[in-house]
Amino acid sequence: MKGIEKITGRILDEAKADADAVIAEAEAKAAEILAEYEEQAKRIYDEKIEAGKVDAAAAADRKSRAAILQSRKDILATKQRLIDQAYSNARRAILGMPEEEYIAFLADKAAAASVSGKEAVSLNAADRERVGSRVVSEVNRKLAERGKTAEISLSEETADIPGGLFLKEKDISVNCSVDTLISICREEMDSKVAKILFG
Repeated sequence: MKGIEKITGRILDEAKADADAVIAEAEAKAAEILAEYEEQAKRIYDEKIEAGKVDAAAAADRKSRAAILQSRKDILATKQRLIDQAYSNARRAILGMPEEEYIAFLADKAAAASVSGKEAVSLNAADRERVGSRVVSEVNRKLAERGKTAEISLSEETADIPGGLFLKEKDISVNCSVDTLISICREEMDSKVAKILFG
């Protein structure tokens, strides 16, 4: 798990640097838009001063508020895009792990999710072929170390997932696919990731 934390930490650091640059650019653009609208508002005010100072001021205020609102929307959209990118990078990092780290990752998830110790592990076709038997051996080793039943087997069925696994026993299935794990992580971590990226 330390490898994942290092990878995720590095990804978050890179995303924060990217976020800071994008936010600085968005803030500069917002200031430029605001300055443009303020200049436009002054011109409207000067042209309309004889006709009515109140109308000109109201128009200037509306345009300024609209510019500020738009810049806030742009910054918020940029932040959301960067948070999405951080999770996308984390997903890519997990799926691109070195083989031994990936096996350990899958075994940890399966051992944590196992209830009876007799479930069958379903992987995607490529992972089943490449690491299936080693994942099952590692899960059983972990369960045995914890004093639990260690009779996990490799399912003949493959799962239509990019990575991760399913644990199945009879009609009960536990979804430990990478996409599901990241989705669960998002529910718990979105505010923390935003804080890391944007302070």
